[in-house]
Amino acid sequence: MACCPTKAANAYTQNYPDMLPSFHKHYALAFLVMLFSAHTAGAQTTMTLADCIQYAFNNSPDIKSAELVVKDADWQIKESTSLGLPQFTIGGGYQYFIKQPALPAEALGFEAPEGTKIAFQLRNSLNLNGQVNQLLFSNDYLIGLRASKVYRQYADFQLVSAKQNMRNKVTDAYLPPLIVSEYLKNLDQNIANLEVLFNDTKAINEAGLNEQLDVDRIQLQLEDLRSDRSNLTRQRDNLINVLKFTIGYPVAESLEVSDNVEKLLADIGEADMVSAIDFMNRPEYLELLKGRELQTLNVERYKKYWMPNLFGYGQYQTSWQGNNDLFWIPSSVVGVTLSVNVWDGGTSRAKRERVMIDINEIDERKRQLE
Repeated sequence: MACCPTKAANAYTQNYPDMLPSFHKHYALAFLVMLFSAHTAGAQTTMTLADCIQYAFNNSPDIKSAELVVKDADWQIKESTSLGLPQFTIGGGYQYFIKQPALPAEALGFEAPEGTKIAFQLRNSLNLNGQVNQLLFSNDYLIGLRASKVYRQYADFQLVSAKQNMRNKVTDAYLPPLIVSEYLKNLDQNIANLEVLFNDTKAINEAGLNEQLDVDRIQLQLEDLRSDRSNLTRQRDNLINVLKFTIGYPVAESLEVSDNVEKLLADIGEADMVSAIDFMNRPEYLELLKGRELQTLNVERYKKYWMPNLFGYGQYQTSWQGNNDLFWIPSSVVGVTLSVNVWDGGTSRAKRERVMIDINEIDERKRQLE
């Protein structure tokens, strides 16, 4: 008969009093290890296809780069717009001539005592100025402003296209391990049923009511199923690693897939293969169209390189000059400047032809996609 746990503990304490603290330490350590193991086992992450797609959106370098391009396009619009706003500058300076530039008075035709010199620069000079510049007309500015807005739309389509490509990649990587996992569940059920049949057949054989060949045949089938399960488990682990790599999930951490495989396959099978294709529903197609629109604006820009640029400006300046006593000299001015490109040596034509080649390349890619 087994002794009472309390009596056994008391006997252990009486016989081995010096080992009791050590026992408590080892028991506590074992308990902590069990808790850690339980926590690690519970840390396993299970994801649906939607979870994996969202995880990829949050962690994919391609998606992050596309989002940064969109932010950059927003600031490019602000930069392009700011070029047409008034530009203010202020400045100032101070000069003190230790030795002033001068010529002898007789060299300038003045009658003065010998050795007299006339200085051409006052010893002290303090200048303060403010200036405003305003772009009045520039064809490059107008086209650049339009191009920055088109580029913003182009960046949006790039982001949508990147997300669509990532969604397709994750779907392609998610379905294989999910299907294998479902097959493993069915295989486990078959193994469990066959184990029951094997045990029953073996019991009947031991009772002498059937042949040993029946037992061996079922045992061989059971071993084959177990071997198939081991191979499929390795395949599923490899497929899970491919999924982890696709969504940017840490390979060292555990990941399981769980979704309705029949519904997912049904959704994929709902593709309409009869109706005419609407290209405008494809983000990569819209991306090509916006890229072509951008290049068309460049063609317009280089065709009208001769259009004038008109700027207005205003400036106010004040200065204090003198040797000992300073006197104030204010000045102000407003004006406009006009510049026209008459001939640039063929640079604009060469740039225009290069852009036309880019447009032809986009058209070829467009036809290929269609």
